Amino acid sequence: MLFIIITSLIIFNSQSAYSSEVPVKSKVEVAKKAETDNKGYPFSFMGTVIVALIGLVGGAIGSLIAPWVNWGIEKKRLLHSQRVDRVRKWRNAIDNFNFKQEKFAYSSVYSSMKPHMDKEIIEKFEANNTFFVAPNGVSTDQLLKRWASDQVTKIEKSWGLV
Repeated sequence: MLFIIITSLIIFNSQSAYSSEVPVKSKVEVAKKAETDNKGYPFSFMGTVIVALIGLVGGAIGSLIAPWVNWGIEKKRLLHSQRVDRVRKWRNAIDNFNFKQEKFAYSSVYSSMKPHMDKEIIEKFEANNTFFVAPNGVSTDQLLKRWASDQVTKIEKSWGLV
């Protein structure tokens, strides 16, 4: 809209600047001259056509940009919902996983989490024949469960879900 107004003013000023008549000295006289020359309109026919074309081009560009912006917003919304769903599934799987009898590194949940996990935690889960000494009162399976849960929380924060 601002572009149209500026363009209109430029056209109006250029018409009066290149006029072969004697320049008008006061603003009142300029306004009266514009009214008499253009029958009450501040633009000539060609100026009006140019302004209309500028409006048409602006509207066409806007109609092309609006769907693209909506698509970008919808894409972000879909990615957010997929991430929330993935985190929910990971938490549920970790809560129900038997860390005493099964190795978490062989699970599909671990496989989907692995690209987002810290390297040191990946090494701990994939270590063979390793015994972890847990703090007092914590069993090894609780320690592994805590590491997995902490990684889900870290991923959740890095995705901006928390």
